[in-house]
Amino acid sequence: MGLTILIFNKNNDMKNTILKAYAKLNLSLNILPERGERGFFKVKFLNTHISLFDSVRISKLNHRSLQINEPTIDQEKNIAFRAAELMFETFNIPGGVSINIL
Repeated sequence: MGLTILIFNKNNDMKNTILKAYAKLNLSLNILPERGERGFFKVKFLNTHISLFDSVRISKLNHRSLQINEPTIDQEKNIAFRAAELMFETFNIPGGVSINIL
């Protein structure tokens, strides 16, 4: 499983940074007959990471805004948008972020 770390400087401002978001290859995916606590089917899977990746540029904004450059997905359904929104709300981070998939 990959781990993404956002870098903050001494003023607690996120730096403009570019990260690699590696792809994974599903080798096996089994949908189990029982459902979990939240009503979704349980799954069993085996995957591995491969050397293919997207480059992702993350830039801190001074104003409260989340900008994602992926036009084919509604922003509120975009996983990057949802993760950034949750991080800003959970840690009470002022300002916003721009996320660009290069």
